[in-house]
Amino acid sequence: MFDDAVLQGPHLPPPAVTYHPIDAQAIYLAAKNTNGAAGPSGIDADGWKRFLCSRSFGKETENLCSAIADFTRKVASENQNPEHLSPFTASRLIPLDKGDGNQSVRPIGIGEVLRRIVGKSIIKLLKNDVAHVAIIKAIVGCTANRVDLIRYIPHSNLEASINYLYNDIVY
Repeated sequence: MFDDAVLQGPHLPPPAVTYHPIDAQAIYLAAKNTNGAAGPSGIDADGWKRFLCSRSFGKETENLCSAIADFTRKVASENQNPEHLSPFTASRLIPLDKGDGNQSVRPIGIGEVLRRIVGKSIIKLLKNDVAHVAIIKAIVGCTANRVDLIRYIPHSNLEASINYLYNDIVY
């Protein structure tokens, strides 16, 4: 059903340099803008903000932000054993009343706050690229003549977009 949503072809991991801008400051900003309940670890967003944004811990706060930035770059740019990431990707299920009068509930998952912080720092870095590719893919699906796409592409990304479209057509 969703086979057309999955990119075809060989998996090429992104170059590590793509994630080089993720540093302690990026983690600090992501933590500062994170809210929500605790995952299985029991530490909610306010607890992580205290660890990563407070001056109470002195230099250790910056060291922890740097360590999380290193972890983020490694997770984003290298293949990882999924078993080793299970605590990072774990979720806590809680029942939520559907409110339909039948006393039925549905589970909702609350993931680890650290995973949300890491995800925010990655998507902040990649959001323009992701949006650009999503727009091109959406237009390609609606446009029979791919040459017409050039008018939709911002000039700053024109060369990369043409290469992307060329590779999509050829391969």
